[in-house]
Amino acid sequence: MLPINVLGYDIPSKSLILMDRDSNRILYSKNSNDKRLIASTTKIMTAILAIEYGKLDDIVLVGDEVIKSYGSNIYINKGENILLIDLIYGLMMRSGNDCSLIIAKHIGKTEENFVNMMNNKAKELGMTDTTFSNPSGLDDYNENISTAHDMALLISYASKNKTFLEIASTKNYKIDSDKKTYVWKNRCELLFNYPYLTSCKTGYTPKAGKVLATSATKNNLNLVMIGFNYGYDYEMQKEIYEDYFNRYKNYQIIDKDNFNIKYDGLTGYVKNDFYYPLKEDEINKIVTKVELNKKVLNKELGSIYVYFDNEFLHKEIIYAKEKTNLFSKLFRFFQS
Repeated sequence: MLPINVLGYDIPSKSLILMDRDSNRILYSKNSNDKRLIASTTKIMTAILAIEYGKLDDIVLVGDEVIKSYGSNIYINKGENILLIDLIYGLMMRSGNDCSLIIAKHIGKTEENFVNMMNNKAKELGMTDTTFSNPSGLDDYNENISTAHDMALLISYASKNKTFLEIASTKNYKIDSDKKTYVWKNRCELLFNYPYLTSCKTGYTPKAGKVLATSATKNNLNLVMIGFNYGYDYEMQKEIYEDYFNRYKNYQIIDKDNFNIKYDGLTGYVKNDFYYPLKEDEINKIVTKVELNKKVLNKELGSIYVYFDNEFLHKEIIYAKEKTNLFSKLFRFFQS
């Protein structure tokens, strides 16, 4: 018997998931399908909808909606004019409940309409166990319910947006409304001591406990993590990230630049690369299979399928390149 070193840790969370952002492969899961209150991680959905449906340079007039805001705020006043992008910074960096109400009114015209947008987006992302009731995450009256798995899908989606990532990773920010100057420091301490973190959102209510949602990138591997009743154990989260960055590598399964297949006198190509996170001893479990069509329709020669351990992972369509001859080259030349 030979002694071996095993990395072990007791994860202080009732629910936690670690997921690859690009493939949605689950690398670690603990009670990830349990429905729980999600507190201010709700604001990830509010932020991405504001980015997608709003004009970031819009000047927003703060109205009566701000009067009913309580809890964590940026303490903006009715009658102030502020840029939409600055409201999103206040939403993510300072968890401004007032920002969430102002954004909901601006984007959805009413809070109710905006909540409908949130739930529609959740369905679009496959968040089947999620119900949004407000844009902030406060749960005194209307509760926002989700699972670690569903929220990981949301973080994966949002963290592919460059504007969201820029906002959610900002440590310090200073802006001016037409009334006063705001100086903010991000409430997520992990941003200041873990260089691979790319986004962070904390959340807390007495009912939900502490919730922490993050994303991190290292060695071309993009991971997301969310923990409920997590206790903001930043050192533990760093340890988990580092452990899995060391265990997994992002392998390129399909290389669009070097893909070459000929069929029926035609040359095929694919439009996208495909990567998948694997441990070294899992590489031989990847199988690719090419199926070609009997007839070429809509320039489609066929498809390439990727399987992992006999389970389907990904499909990429193989397209036919246009045949080039002297006449077509001359035609394109004179056409241009």
